Amino acid sequence: MKKQLFFIRNNKGFVFPYLLFIVTLLLIGIQKQIVFYENEIEMTELMVDQVKIETMYQMAKTETKNELAANPHIRSIIFHYPYGEAEVTLQPESETAYKARFVITTFPNNNSYTFISQILHK
Repeated sequence: MKKQLFFIRNNKGFVFPYLLFIVTLLLIGIQKQIVFYENEIEMTELMVDQVKIETMYQMAKTETKNELAANPHIRSIIFHYPYGEAEVTLQPESETAYKARFVITTFPNNNSYTFISQILHK
């Protein structure tokens, strides 16, 4: 007959608590990995959203400069983009400088972000 381990031969209840402890540790580890994965997904979505916002801001700023070159008396513009829309409000500070307020709204979340910058006009 083959030798058996001492805790298998001993019928005093050592195997069940030992297995219960190991299974509990495994389940806790799996649950933590699931939570980490969900957090990574959320962070990735937020980072992609941030890139879209920055892209729309840069596009709106460039288009605003082009619009000012065509019509220097314009005070409000709305631009529509695939990711959302940008509303630009201009306040003249001097003949060549404008204070611009950009309100960027993303789709489908409808989150609004506001940027204020100075635009120099030729």
